[in-house]
Amino acid sequence: MATIKIELLMAVKVKVIGFCLVLFICIPKLEGQSHVKDTLTTWKTLAYDGASAFGGLKYAYSRPFHWGKKDFLTAGA
Repeated sequence: MATIKIELLMAVKVKVIGFCLVLFICIPKLEGQSHVKDTLTTWKTLAYDGASAFGGLKYAYSRPFHWGKKDFLTAGA
């Protein structure tokens, strides 16, 4: 009975070690995404984000100037 348990444990150990070897050998070759060199610098990205945010704010706060009288009454002003 004891030899069967030892043989079973040895078989499980061999399978686990084999699985780990395959796993650790294959994982570095798998790539979820390809690494593409980013062409924008941090400052260019920051400038783009700032300009985009400013454009959105400008659009949002200038909309009331394009409203008619009925739109102001609808808004409750």
